[in-house]
Amino acid sequence: SDRRKKSSSFRHSGDGCDGGKRIAELLAKYIDQRFKNAKLSLSASPMKSARGSTSRENEMDAFQNAALDLFRHIQSKDVFEAFYRRDLAKRLLLN
Repeated sequence: SDRRKKSSSFRHSGDGCDGGKRIAELLAKYIDQRFKNAKLSLSASPMKSARGSTSRENEMDAFQNAALDLFRHIQSKDVFEAFYRRDLAKRLLLN
């Protein structure tokens, strides 16, 4: 019930004059930035212990689950896809 209230309020908060497109854009940029930072931290210190890598993997799994929860409530999934696809292409080509 508490989760439904949160999802309902999230849906309504994104119903502004742009139909939630700005929220989709910002979420795509935030997710892309987190993946960039994760990749940089992995490449900066390749000699981590197994325990350190496991905690980092758990942190990324938790982040991915949270991002998917937010994505489920976005009204403008096509806008998210367009921004994320563009940022992903840049990340793959430039790094």
